[in-house]
Amino acid sequence: MTAPSRAELLLDTDRAAAGLGMRSAMLSPRQLVFRHGPHQLEILAPDAGAERAARFVWGQLVAGVEAPCADTGVAWLDGTGVVRSETVTDEFGEFRLAAPADEGGLRIDCADGSFVCWVPPSRRETRCAS
Repeated sequence: MTAPSRAELLLDTDRAAAGLGMRSAMLSPRQLVFRHGPHQLEILAPDAGAERAARFVWGQLVAGVEAPCADTGVAWLDGTGVVRSETVTDEFGEFRLAAPADEGGLRIDCADGSFVCWVPPSRRETRCAS
């Protein structure tokens, strides 16, 4: 069995500059978009400072022109590649998955092969300056 290939990271709102005139101190969820062949994966990832019990990744997997990938396996891998949680996408290609590790990524198991989306460590400040 060959190792899954790596998806291309297209967007990470954690690395994007704040919009002109942005004044809010509230952080929105981190959004990431990956592409691998005809597949596109969009996820909302937890903040680095989120409590472990509240760490979940929500996402949607589509192929082609937004055709949802139903019944596709999705696994959260820790930084060493060990599976920590698994689920399957629903009929809309959506999923919710526990993400217990601070660093890691998603392995997507499609009918035409597997690929991995590694989530870069967050750059967000999790504490306020005193």
